[in-house]
Amino acid sequence: MATVAEMKAAQDVAGLIQALRDPVWEVRQRAAEALGELKAEAAIEALLAARHDENSNVRWTAVWALGQIGGEKAKETLIASLEDPLEDVRSAALRALQTWNDPDVQAAIQRVFPTPKEPAIPPHRLLRILSYASFGLAVVWVVLSLELRLRGSAPWIVTLVLLAGALVTWLSGGRK
Repeated sequence: MATVAEMKAAQDVAGLIQALRDPVWEVRQRAAEALGELKAEAAIEALLAARHDENSNVRWTAVWALGQIGGEKAKETLIASLEDPLEDVRSAALRALQTWNDPDVQAAIQRVFPTPKEPAIPPHRLLRILSYASFGLAVVWVVLSLELRLRGSAPWIVTLVLLAGALVTWLSGGRK
């Protein structure tokens, strides 16, 4: 029997479809990958069956291959695969469908992965975080000015450092 690589090189789609039923999962996975790379439309039915393989690597590779081949049958399976319990399968389906300029596909993606209506950090929390950060910045400037004074720097240098610190704090959002 020829290897998957030899069948791919010879574009032996029938042999690759047969390899999807091999007892070794790595062979099934490589066969699905080869069928996707060849964009073998004749393999769609076999890849639809491989989508339910016992091995998760074979399943996500079959989904990827269906995305490479395309077509209405593949589209329905890819949309259904967006809700697969396995993250790799969902990811392969999403990557495949993102290239489709089809309203049904875009609606399915939005349904499964809705765009958040609010930012991850609400604005009032973000302002609080920034005020804490600016307070921390003010403390740094005060400590720096105290250290300069303790090292014997002229009072005007210490005053200048404190004023610069106040200005930076104010500009960074620490003004109340």
